[in-house]
Formats: sequence, structure tokens, C-alpha cells
Amino acid sequence: MVMDPLLSQAGYCEPAAPMSPPDSVISVNTDVSHLKKNKVKTPRTPRSPANGSPYESEASSDYESYDDEEEEVGEEESHLITHTRVYALAEKYDIPSLKELAQSKFEMAMACFYDSSEFADAIEEVYCSTIDSDRGLRDVVLQAFRAHPALATTQDVYTVIKDTPALALELYKIERGLPI
Repeated sequence: MVMDPLLSQAGYCEPAAPMSPPDSVISVNTDVSHLKKNKVKTPRTPRSPANGSPYESEASSDYESYDDEEEEVGEEESHLITHTRVYALAEKYDIPSLKELAQSKFEMAMACFYDSSEFADAIEEVYCSTIDSDRGLRDVVLQAFRAHPALATTQDVYTVIKDTPALALELYKIERGLPI
């Protein structure tokens, strides 16, 4: 029989190795003060919904550190198109609270990322996925054009304006001071 050191460490080569360690190795200790001295983390018990989400942690998690690393790179995503699509789905399936949430998130993203590369695609998505009478996201887009008139001079936004007659008409009305 050939002895493999890895298999012998795992206990495969020893004839009658016990499945659990001897009692002298395991000691049940209800005092957790020794764990803090040795810097061993105690497992957390999940919180009840009244105290918060069981998925929240008091210390930073791997997910939070991943977010920090992503921000350090400097490439932040605006999610303008995602918020637009969620808004359209909320309208389709008649979920007003989700529609309001998507609109508020779209407003915040539009305020922060009006100059992103995703802006032109987002305004095209707004005008293609919503009906003319639904002013929620359309008014946000028009506010962005009011606040930043130079947006219409970029090539990609100009192309969207040219290809989207409803947007072009509304921008014309804004220019002339006509009601929308």
C-alpha cells in the first residue's frame, strides 16, 4: 500500500480514524471573553425584521468592500436605462409604488449623470417605453434640458432628438415657451 501524505492528513490511509476529534480537544465554553482576546469572531444571530434586516451586518462586509473598490476605479454607473425600464414595467403591471420609486431614482441619477454616455440612450428609452400622456420621466428629461441646454449640442443626443419626434416637439415647445 502506497502512503500519500495528503491522503494520510485527511485521514484516508489510517485504518480506524475517529470521525470527530477527542474530547480533550473540544471544550464547550460558554464564556466568549476568550474569543475577543484571540480575535476570533463569534457567529452573529440573525436579527428579527423589527430590528432590521437579517442580511445587514454591523461591520463591513465583502460586498461593501467590493463597492469601495469599484468607486476607487472612478467608473460609476448611472443606471438611467435600468430605472427607465423598471418604470415602464411598473406602469405595465400597475405597481404605482414601484413606479414612484423608479421615477425618484431616475431623477437622482439624471441630476448626477446628465453628462454620462448613457444619457442619450436613456432619453430614447424614456420616449419609446412610455406613452405620451405619462409625464413622469419625460418631465425629468425636459428638466435636464432646461438646466443644461448644451446637452442638445452633443452628437449622440442630437441624433436621439432627430430620431424621436415627440422629444423634438417638446423641446421646441420649451424653446417657444408653449405649454407641453
